[in-house]
Amino acid sequence: YSSAASDVYKRQPLHLPLEMLALGVADVRIAPDDDTALALRIEQWRTLFALAGRELGEPEPGKAKRDVLHAEAMPTVQRRSLFGLGGRTTEPSEPGWEPDLSATDHQRLRSALRELVGDQPRLEMPDDAPGPGVQLAADGCTAQGQCVQACPQGALNLVHAGPASTLHFDVSLCDGCRRCIEFCDQRALTVEAPAPWIALLDGEPAPLITVATRTCERCRVAFHPEACLLYT
Repeated sequence: YSSAASDVYKRQPLHLPLEMLALGVADVRIAPDDDTALALRIEQWRTLFALAGRELGEPEPGKAKRDVLHAEAMPTVQRRSLFGLGGRTTEPSEPGWEPDLSATDHQRLRSALRELVGDQPRLEMPDDAPGPGVQLAADGCTAQGQCVQACPQGALNLVHAGPASTLHFDVSLCDGCRRCIEFCDQRALTVEAPAPWIALLDGEPAPLITVATRTCERCRVAFHPEACLLYT
């Protein structure tokens, strides 16, 4: 990228440079810019690159942009191979990682970052570098599942087991939209704190709250007794 295209890559999703690295791009460079919004975006990318054990570089001064469509940049291909007339054959390689184009931007960011890091040791990130998500707390839940349906990232899941229902929360999938809080009739969810960037790597589904529920004898749906009283 160049600073002349700042308006373009300000709008680029966070996952894009990470996916480029995960797909095999050796180096990603972005020119600094005085634009406040762009500077914030670049700082977020630097943090994500650091989590992945990479470094976000800057273009070398005076270096001309290479035209990737120039003939000199094209790979050499044997003429016979174009017509299937022989040449060296190679064993098909195992399919590598690919981004899920049907996933949300945040899900793609999480997937690309986890692919890049793999089993490498986790880096310690400063507490003043919060990521996009939030840490949730729950009190007064009636297990109606409105928050689960409202979350566009699938970060919440309600599990019914016997006489109890448990709300699970995966902080790594949270993008901080807070729709779960907005759509909960009971105002049972609150934000405890911003979630750190490292949660994208380490976050896993964890119980948020467990409440006593009953199962309707007719429709077999779990419900909280208090929720039943509220709508009668």
